[in-house]
Amino acid sequence: MKLISTILLGLSLAMMPLLSEAKTSHSLTLRGGGSGPYKAVVTEDSKLEGYSIIRPSDMKAAAAAEGKLPVILFGNGGCARNSFGLLDFLTEVASHGYVIITNGYWRESAPTREQEQATMEAIVKKNGGNRPSSYDDAMALLKALDYIEERSYNRKSEFYKVIDTDNLAVSGQSCGGLQALMMGTSGDVRVKTVVPVNSGIFGREDSMSQILGNLTKKDLEKINVPVAYFCGGEEDIAYPNGASDYDYISHVPVVFGNCPSGHPGPYEKPDWYAPIYTAWMDWMLKSDYTYAPYFMGTKESGNFPEWTLLRKNF
Repeated sequence: MKLISTILLGLSLAMMPLLSEAKTSHSLTLRGGGSGPYKAVVTEDSKLEGYSIIRPSDMKAAAAAEGKLPVILFGNGGCARNSFGLLDFLTEVASHGYVIITNGYWRESAPTREQEQATMEAIVKKNGGNRPSSYDDAMALLKALDYIEERSYNRKSEFYKVIDTDNLAVSGQSCGGLQALMMGTSGDVRVKTVVPVNSGIFGREDSMSQILGNLTKKDLEKINVPVAYFCGGEEDIAYPNGASDYDYISHVPVVFGNCPSGHPGPYEKPDWYAPIYTAWMDWMLKSDYTYAPYFMGTKESGNFPEWTLLRKNF
């Protein structure tokens, strides 16, 4: 047993130089870094190919003020490998002390159709000729978290002792919201809340459902943490899906929020979505109870005039 422990220790030490080589290779500031106390940047990690990280530019200072920073895994609209249209919204959230990981290579501007096609071709080639499904991409986000968590133990890493991977939210917009639900049903004990945005499970079984991991309403029963749906009102194409999910869930706390923004809400109205979204995350991941009465329904007034909210099971 002692020999095995020595070997494992040696392997761990051997990995340290490899981990220390990883670094932030690009950085982009949007919206002036957000309105929160920790100006946020869009970055990538040189050893985490194919993902973008939105985080406070000075994570050590943020962690010194807040404690370790919770993590949000975020699936993109269209289940795309491009989060550019959502970066204003995500930057605003990150500026309040969150580290957000999304599928998609770091870019200075929105990718062209040709660039997206070239990216997919490279991914298919790397994957042995197979195109990963949206379910594969959702599970890969959890794997990306494993990597960041590993780096949090490396003294030479910028993530060293500044992130809290045990306080994890899985979230996403539209198709990405379904990826969040996939992650929420995975049984990963780090997940503390599931937050689909402009999303909900289809009430049918067809080719689209197969692409999205064959999720059915019954899969919602596998979620054992609070859930918050934020949709764009009845003009949101995903409204019926989110509403029926809300009706179906009877075993965990759930809220169903709506504002008159339609389906592309966080793209076009980040200043509507980010405050209520961040307030929920603050409660779930930081134990900040400022808006807990609002979400629980014991206090109707809140600082979110655009939103109406249903809630149950609290």
